[in-house]
Amino acid sequence: MPEAVVDTTPLNYLICIDAVDVLPTLYGSIWIPPAVNAELCHPKAPERVREWVRSLPEWLQIKEPAELPYQPQARLGLGERQAISLALASRSALLIIDDRDAVDFARQLGLATIGTLGVLDHAAARNLINLPAMLQRLRETTFRAPGRLVTLLLKQDADRKSKDK
Repeated sequence: MPEAVVDTTPLNYLICIDAVDVLPTLYGSIWIPPAVNAELCHPKAPERVREWVRSLPEWLQIKEPAELPYQPQARLGLGERQAISLALASRSALLIIDDRDAVDFARQLGLATIGTLGVLDHAAARNLINLPAMLQRLRETTFRAPGRLVTLLLKQDADRKSKDK
């Protein structure tokens, strides 16, 4: 069973900032549905992402999801719907997803969710990454997050580091 199911957006950005390898360290085995794999291979995906997908690491598996028992909001894309379905099939799996509508829907279904920033925060808490450096790399992509949230994460990280001294 997977310990995390990842949607396209978090995986894309973690690949782009060279932080994707924290996933198995933090969460064990990782699953993605076929639609997420297809989105990562899409010609409009960054070349770095398409190249990464060509030789998937052993810790990442593509798994076919069951159909959702009912149709979620129409605004959810196929990758999001399949990721939610895959996580539902494994109630113990964490769903790593950024889309706000998808997060809300997944939580209504009782799924535990976390986004790209949460993954980076978990990795920083375990001293796997330098959070300020990763957030700077993230700012250099098309990723968008509220400034107050980024400020809060940086403050928490600084507080953790001062306690470690």
